[in-house]
Amino acid sequence: MSKEDTSLRFRQFEADDAPVVYSFCLQLIFKQSCWQLRKKTMLNRGWMISAVTASVLLAIGLSWPVTLITSLLCTYLLIWISHTAYSYYLRHNRYQDLCSTAAFVARWCSGGQDRLFVATLEDGTVIASSGIVHQDIDTCELVRVATEESYQRKGVGRALMKYVLRQSTSFGYKTVVLKTSDVQTEAQRLYETSGFSLSKIYTVGRGIMTVYYYKLNLTDH
Repeated sequence: MSKEDTSLRFRQFEADDAPVVYSFCLQLIFKQSCWQLRKKTMLNRGWMISAVTASVLLAIGLSWPVTLITSLLCTYLLIWISHTAYSYYLRHNRYQDLCSTAAFVARWCSGGQDRLFVATLEDGTVIASSGIVHQDIDTCELVRVATEESYQRKGVGRALMKYVLRQSTSFGYKTVVLKTSDVQTEAQRLYETSGFSLSKIYTVGRGIMTVYYYKLNLTDH
């Protein structure tokens, strides 16, 4: 499937799409991205936690093999707990529409200025999503950019994004903004090759995660 595949269809999200779209949005945000973040933290900070744990265990007289295994297990457990808690916080605060399929439908079928779009195959199977959230009269934010796993890296997300950007222009928006994290490298490449430029970078959690803000001027696109 190429990025210009004419078998793709684009339309606005409907309530019946919720189970499928909710599932792959959840997969992208809370499984793929959070797992990448967890691995990054293990590499960046795991050694420090392991060293402290090992020092304590050796001080109380445990052998080196037991100390090594125990410290590694404790390190992974602590990081797993912290990121599980972070995922829970995101779902119930920043991503409230991903608390349940009912919340997802309520969020995107409310009839307001925020809109979610989907890409489908000819048979109607929904395989990708991308939405826009109203910021002000000239600006909207690109959100819920997700593709079903078996259709990733096949140009589906890029094709849907082009459609959503055209829709944004037709709604009168002049600027599209978005944010992503340092662990979502494929998303960064997609945005940069689609014309978005990096506008701001900041870190959260003392360097645990870096957030990238992107911006696209629709009048130049």
